[in-house]
Amino acid sequence: MHAVRGFLTQGSGFAFLTLLEVQRRDGIRGPIAEVGTFQGMSLVGFGLGALADESVLGVDLFVVGGEDFEASVRSNWTKAGLADARLRLHRGSSTDLGAAAWSELLGAPARLVHVDGEHTRGAAAHDVALAASCLAPGGVIVVDDVLHAWYPDITLSVAAFLKAKPEFRAFAIIDREADLMRGGAKMLLARRDDVPR
Repeated sequence: MHAVRGFLTQGSGFAFLTLLEVQRRDGIRGPIAEVGTFQGMSLVGFGLGALADESVLGVDLFVVGGEDFEASVRSNWTKAGLADARLRLHRGSSTDLGAAAWSELLGAPARLVHVDGEHTRGAAAHDVALAASCLAPGGVIVVDDVLHAWYPDITLSVAAFLKAKPEFRAFAIIDREADLMRGGAKMLLARRDDVPR
């Protein structure tokens, strides 16, 4: 975690690994995706936690403050000893992707989607719905920065999604365990029937 710039707390990192291990134990397979990669801290972690034949998809504009960081994401991936063929990067806004394009990028239903894209109500609502549109049985959606003082629209978007899609439930919240600059809490969503797992 310390080798890549980013905003992931140790607690969130352990929670991600736990999710991946529970899915592996129960035979839940599929690509792992992230909307909003920054330098690839969690993306690389997903690559390390995934099975050797599972791909990892990152969707981002790959530009912040005029700095293009796609090359850094790829470099961080390679430095972690991960095969280049397993990494798929899509440069563009997630809000420009519909369900069909998302499904095509994934190649198969995702077992885990980390939503950490644009922090507006419309974009967050779109990204959570997009994640749900191609989610494997037993899959989990992790929404970053819920209950964050700076981004109330994310929490409102998740609440609206859960109201509109009663087949999904929130089953856990990972506290941010750090100052606001290091990231907010994460809410974990799954289909109602998968919550007991």
